[in-house]
Amino acid sequence: MTEEPSWRTTLPAQKSALLQVKSDLRQFLETLSVPNELILDALLVSEELLVNAIQHSGVPADGAPIEICCRQNSGTITLEITDTGKEFNPLSSIESPDLDADDEERIEGGFGFFIVEQIAQSIEYNRRGNKNHLKVLLPSINPTT
Repeated sequence: MTEEPSWRTTLPAQKSALLQVKSDLRQFLETLSVPNELILDALLVSEELLVNAIQHSGVPADGAPIEICCRQNSGTITLEITDTGKEFNPLSSIESPDLDADDEERIEGGFGFFIVEQIAQSIEYNRRGNKNHLKVLLPSINPTT
């Protein structure tokens, strides 16, 4: 049985760490010859999930790190984010934005996760012990030949 290619890293609960994480994730996906459209989706989704974890986890910037894992299997990409912050389920905690509201009426926030929901094939959240686990499956994109 062959092991599926994976990449894993940890980062502090600081937005300044996102640039390096996204660069490393892009490099990993490029080595697997993942189509650029799927790479861009993975980068967007990972950034939004990490920003949510940083903003809502309650973990201080010098506290326990946030972990991100990316796996590729048969053309699909799975992203997993784990943090030790307070319980935060974006599936039930983030309201969908009112897309019909005027710019002045829209409340800030919610658009990033809304985009994640539009891109993802599936999203799962669970709390195990003192950790939030968020798993996102991105739909496969067949490379053009």
